Amino acid sequence: MQQYFVPGPVTNPYQVQEKDLLKHLFSVLRLQEGEQLIFVFDQGEKWQARLIDRDAVLFELEQSVPADKELPVQVTLACAYPKGDK
Repeated sequence: MQQYFVPGPVTNPYQVQEKDLLKHLFSVLRLQEGEQLIFVFDQGEKWQARLIDRDAVLFELEQSVPADKELPVQVTLACAYPKGDK
């Protein structure tokens, strides 16, 4: 499910007002009523949302999504020292 960063506090229902996001949701993705996505708010809270009114651009926030900040795999980085000038 795709995630979108949105400004402002968490309100239910949430009305999207950002023009760039509106264009992406309705022109590029062609989002229809009933489809779901995830909004990430300013405070870092993630909410699963469902489009309830396409004309008014209203989304119902259905449930909070836990924020996984850790990668699902362990990563090891290795770095070699550069050779000195000769």
